[in-house]
Amino acid sequence: MYNILIGAKHERFIPRSGLILGEALIRNKLTSKHGLDIGTGESGILAHCLIAAGVQTVTAVDIKASALHYAKSMDLRAGSITWIESNIFAKLTVDVLYDIIVSNPPQMPMRTPGELHDYGGEDGREIILKIIEGCSSFLTTNGQLYILCFDFLGVDTPYNTRPSLIAIAESMGFNSIIISRNQRRVRNHGKTKENIAWIKEVYPGYVFRELDDGTLIHDVFVLQLKRVSLVP
Repeated sequence: MYNILIGAKHERFIPRSGLILGEALIRNKLTSKHGLDIGTGESGILAHCLIAAGVQTVTAVDIKASALHYAKSMDLRAGSITWIESNIFAKLTVDVLYDIIVSNPPQMPMRTPGELHDYGGEDGREIILKIIEGCSSFLTTNGQLYILCFDFLGVDTPYNTRPSLIAIAESMGFNSIIISRNQRRVRNHGKTKENIAWIKEVYPGYVFRELDDGTLIHDVFVLQLKRVSLVP
């Protein structure tokens, strides 16, 4: 349906959150020339979704060499995607600008550091804010950032004394809108369940919703940031 072709092995999986963001990108029918996928992971799914959505060339970066190597080895349409080992923007040069940047970043609040693909700092916002703060140097004049965020991080509503992510982005010269909202179950033995006490401590104003069977749920947002001005 979406004309996406990647290889896979049975022990690997594509995170559902990545599919949520990928579907949002494809629905937008992008006409961008150059795209950047930050934290592409071992599936590289968002890089492939950008191509399927109409982006001509894509650069995919990840901090983990093993994940990048696997994603590259499973790329069955070599040529349209360039794979680079990089900690967010660290190995990129500002002379190459992108019309669209996408990311499904690590964003789990954790009291102590965990796996790179989960850990978003103590408040879960660390990588998200680095991407928002740094992307202006790599976006074209009318460039856009699409980023997936868990609602308990305070995307549009603050749940602690810190501003919402949208308020922070707008203070940096972005127009911000939520283009997708999806319900996510808190799985037993999953990272959200494992860290739920800490999440409630960091975000005391947030309340997880509960289904009739007792399952906790929260929302996953796809946030679109449009660059409208440069902040001195």
